[in-house]
Amino acid sequence: KEIHTAQQVTQVLLRFCSNTTLTFFLRAMPPSVTLPAAERHDELIDTALYKLVGGARVGAAGTCWERARKQARLPVKMGGMGLTSAVDIREPAWIGTWALLAGPMRQLHALLPRLRREQGAGLRFRRAAGGA
Repeated sequence: KEIHTAQQVTQVLLRFCSNTTLTFFLRAMPPSVTLPAAERHDELIDTALYKLVGGARVGAAGTCWERARKQARLPVKMGGMGLTSAVDIREPAWIGTWALLAGPMRQLHALLPRLRREQGAGLRFRRAAGGA
């Protein structure tokens, strides 16, 4: 049996519950590992959005739907729905985790304080994450 809820409630659930479910994994695992899950997550969010806003009226293959999908991915303050793409944030999420951990790790481990920040920590993080 299908449950019909108000469109506003469905939008709130999509934005604050469904769209954020993968964020922990994006922060905890390297981007090279999370790409398939992030792509699938974005597909599911797009499908839910398509049903929610009545995308069938314009069709999924049309430029109107693509424009609407891109606008929905924008932050709310920019006129979007705040449905951030997991594919787009997986690398920044991983690097952000390591950036938050760098200070405490240096304090906990004797060898880490010797690392020099000038040696390009960002590049090392990208290599560790499977990036170029």
